[in-house]
Amino acid sequence: MTMRFGLMVIKLLSKYRTELMGISMLMIMLFHTVGGLSVLGIPSFKPFLSFDFGVEFFLILSALGCTYSLDKNNVAIDFYKRRLKRIIPTFMIIVTLKFIIFDVLIYKTINWQGYLLDLSLLSFFDGNITYWFILHILTCYLLTPYVYKKADSMALWMFIVIITCTIFIYGFNNLHVQNVSLYRYPIYFVSLIYILTAKKSVDGNGNINRVHLFLLTVFVMFVYVSVTLYIHNSYKYLVYLSVAIPCLVFVAVLVDKTKNYFFHMIFKYIGVISLELYLLHGSCLLLADIIAPDNVIFRLVFSFILAITLATLLHKGIVCLKL
Repeated sequence: MTMRFGLMVIKLLSKYRTELMGISMLMIMLFHTVGGLSVLGIPSFKPFLSFDFGVEFFLILSALGCTYSLDKNNVAIDFYKRRLKRIIPTFMIIVTLKFIIFDVLIYKTINWQGYLLDLSLLSFFDGNITYWFILHILTCYLLTPYVYKKADSMALWMFIVIITCTIFIYGFNNLHVQNVSLYRYPIYFVSLIYILTAKKSVDGNGNINRVHLFLLTVFVMFVYVSVTLYIHNSYKYLVYLSVAIPCLVFVAVLVDKTKNYFFHMIFKYIGVISLELYLLHGSCLLLADIIAPDNVIFRLVFSFILAITLATLLHKGIVCLKL
């Protein structure tokens, strides 16, 4: 029964994977834009503070996509080529454009060393976490073909449990900015193994009834309030790890029950250009702060419109050039 339910969950996430990636990306963009903003005059009430949870959603969906990719062709070198082709050209173009626009044209302080460190992702180890997710996901992809073949191994499960405990024990005892990446490794591999295990089970169909949806809603709201109001720093990521999959299922159920074509189209479109948006949005925020400092509304509207426009152009350009 558990595996039948797991398979039903995977089918639901697969059906709306692109839309869910779009929602995850919008959450991350809101976190970066207004995550620290208090509302209603309550200093501790920052409703977007937990929207970095979108990263966990994104990692689960990435793990799901990788299982289907490897189902079609499980040759490791072919898998690496597909992943690198999607990420590296976009990453290199955006890092180069950022260097030209900000270092060369705006600040006129050309820092070739900084540019090369960003381009090689080595700046992460110096504490610059601007592109931490790219290094993170590439590392995950590096290990994915091995985990795909060994998903049934109890030793692999035990290894992940030990590594997870080690990561959080280490993280609780320091404030390194690089921990933002470290905390996120377990959820990707836990999701990957869970998905692979469920997909190998017998087929089954099922629907989440109203009672289950109500309980899931209460659970998600409890998690949201807890993380937003009470849980900060390292403990937040431990909660994220524990509840990411059921929370994503809740969002998928809401998407499934939303029949409005416009919303599905918007979320799906954002999902398609999510990589470009992630890489561009930070620079758009920086530009907004240069143009109109301390203007939250302008920061929000300008950065979203500019990032989506540039992401669209870049995505279409890369597709046309077949990079």
